[in-house]
Amino acid sequence: MKKEERMSKFKNWPLKKKIVYIFDFPFLCIRKLVIPPCEVEEYDNWLVIVWPYLGILTAEMVVKKAWPTSAGFFYYLPCALLWSFLFWKFHKGGRREITKEHLLVSVIGMIFGYLWTYYVSGLLIDILTMMGIITKLSATYLALTIIAVGNALPDALLTIELAKKEKALLGITGSYAGQLFGLLVGFGVSMFKKSLSEGKPIPFDLFVEWNENIEMIIIIAVMLITLIFTMVYEITHELKFNRTVAIVLGVLYFGFILSVTIIEVIRDYF
Repeated sequence: MKKEERMSKFKNWPLKKKIVYIFDFPFLCIRKLVIPPCEVEEYDNWLVIVWPYLGILTAEMVVKKAWPTSAGFFYYLPCALLWSFLFWKFHKGGRREITKEHLLVSVIGMIFGYLWTYYVSGLLIDILTMMGIITKLSATYLALTIIAVGNALPDALLTIELAKKEKALLGITGSYAGQLFGLLVGFGVSMFKKSLSEGKPIPFDLFVEWNENIEMIIIIAVMLITLIFTMVYEITHELKFNRTVAIVLGVLYFGFILSVTIIEVIRDYF
């Protein structure tokens, strides 16, 4: 896309989209310099050639959580130079044309994308820990609000887009299946790993020390009410959802957020 076409497209965007793009632009530039372009519409052979000089270096910093040493340049620079030479010399297509070696670029991009996801996730946890120290809010409350919204927001936006395209069934199924996977596989595997490492049963004191775990009890109750409501509503309305479902689910979530916030404020500040 030529510069004039990009500027014309930008001028036709609504104000909200322009603001988001301006805020997102520097992060997009960084991403293009440290992760090779995997998407077909974003492929640029020059980016493939130059990415390893910052990409490998920053990946080493992410994995080791330390500044690179001088010894690392002895294997870092030869790898970067070899990669650049091969894609400069043997890329047979145009600058933005996909060729058969794009499979290798996609695999490397996926690996480096996972590394950056791991780093950003750790950074988010550190920020939330700092927020907890400053505001005196518990880790449980931060997990139930900020982390929960951050984890679920991409899925929620995807569900909304699917609903706009008359494919809401895919979004609803994915929402329930994703939570089921996280609960059974994520929670189950982590508890199984912990039990093997400690060599003894893991105590489950959720309802024993209910005063300390009241937020978790509330979220379990809200989830149970939500599942029962959706199941009964589907059966009584011939598997059809309408605005009533959206209102009830919204009220349930607002009530949950309000109740755990009140409990947390009373516990920490009064």
